[in-house]
Amino acid sequence: PFQDETTITLSALAGSPSYEASGPAMLADGGALAGDDGLPVSWAVAKRPSYGQTAAELNAIMNQLSAYGGGSLLFPPSVAPWVFDDELLIPSNVTVILSPGVRITRPDPFTLTGTTTNASTAVTLTTGTTSDLKTGYYKAQYVVGTGVPVAARVNTVSSRAVFNLDTNATASGTVSLTFHYAHNVFRRSGATNVRIIAPWGRATIDGNGAGSPLTFDSADALRNCIRSENCTDIETSGLMLTNAHYHGEIGTTNCGVIRVNNVRTLRNGFRGIHFHGNSPTDTIADVQMDDIEICQDGYKAWTIQTDQLSSGLFVVYDNMSRVQVGKVRVQDVPGYGVHISGTISGGVRSGLVSYDSIVCENVGIPLGTINGVRGVRIGSVQARGKLVT
Repeated sequence: PFQDETTITLSALAGSPSYEASGPAMLADGGALAGDDGLPVSWAVAKRPSYGQTAAELNAIMNQLSAYGGGSLLFPPSVAPWVFDDELLIPSNVTVILSPGVRITRPDPFTLTGTTTNASTAVTLTTGTTSDLKTGYYKAQYVVGTGVPVAARVNTVSSRAVFNLDTNATASGTVSLTFHYAHNVFRRSGATNVRIIAPWGRATIDGNGAGSPLTFDSADALRNCIRSENCTDIETSGLMLTNAHYHGEIGTTNCGVIRVNNVRTLRNGFRGIHFHGNSPTDTIADVQMDDIEICQDGYKAWTIQTDQLSSGLFVVYDNMSRVQVGKVRVQDVPGYGVHISGTISGGVRSGLVSYDSIVCENVGIPLGTINGVRGVRIGSVQARGKLVT
């Protein structure tokens, strides 16, 4: 049996089991075990939140599992949430398993004081240091403050006191600056056979993006609960996806063999679930979904853009085919409950789309089919209630 964060006891039907350390700690003390053949085991267990394990450490563990042919990373039961200040990037042949009640989220924004100069990107901190600032497209924080343009982000860090924005300040002064994290909670990129599942009971991925700066949906590569791009054979199941600035789950560019089952989304700023191509040559194919519940998503899109397209379940958009969806329930969203689109980029129109049952309550538009989508079969649509704004 496993004993929490202490030792592992091994037993065998015959003979004496043996093991040796293999690579960085992954089980119990964070290490991996190897059998008599020297090969590592295919399981790793995340340390509980109180141990302060970082996203970088878990990413290294998952990369090691992938390098040895694949395996599973288990988040054990925990009352406290896991809070990561960087994305968890899942490589090929790795399954992330969340125990019932687990919550994985991003940090709250933090505030420092800094001096800006009009028409300059340089900012000098007068309180705190730049140690918690991040750079790079998938990491750099958004910065909010007087004289800082909307959607400005950290670009470079020059010293412990000085950093540069990615756009010029519009005023000079010493002001309070709030830094909002930009990363996705989980990301899958160029991977195959990758799963995020909660097989034994509901677990939560929390984007913690309620107060994140309002920006348009064209920047939705960031600030999602789960993002996938250029992936094959991906699965999401048993999860609550909530509170992302953009989407509960988004898959884009070229993705195939997608399975999303028993998933709830709640109060994400834009769409609950969203899969689409990015160009006329992209393909999203072989999508199966069932038992999907969408609730209160799209409120930020409505606030920013009065946009009815950016809510609900949107899984057919630009060259998607062989899409099979079972039961969908949508509640309390200001725009589309279910949105099925052919193409907006001039590529191949989406087609071969099937929905068994759509139930909407207090939804602006229960079902929308636009832009030349073809070959659509809808079993039933039920709608009642009033528009939510």
